[in-house]
Amino acid sequence: MSVAGINYGGLMFTNPVPLAYALPPNDPGLFAIQVRSLSYGPLPFQPIAFGAAENLARLVLEAEPDFELWNTHRLAGAGLFVSYCLLRYESAGYRGAMQADLMAQYVSAADAVRYARQAIAQARAGPERQRK
Repeated sequence: MSVAGINYGGLMFTNPVPLAYALPPNDPGLFAIQVRSLSYGPLPFQPIAFGAAENLARLVLEAEPDFELWNTHRLAGAGLFVSYCLLRYESAGYRGAMQADLMAQYVSAADAVRYARQAIAQARAGPERQRK
């Protein structure tokens, strides 16, 4: 059986590739960060984060603020993977809404709490770093 992509929330994303080898398209769209998980099918990839961009090729995912958090996911030992969903004709508002919807559908409550805790810690550390 050949699978031409991976479906999240009714949107077709490209097949997952290792994050280190990803060649993002020069288009607006969404990205999905995934880990290997046998509980998902037909492709064994569990999404742990979604993002949106005006130009996916300009993103440096390894420089994203959540990169460390993605790497601490309990299944990230086998590596992080990325897929892209091109949304060439959609507005930034639509991309943001789809990102929020996908996060609500696929990111576990435990992961959502971890994201919130890290965001709070970063917000608290921000002004302190600026004072030094």
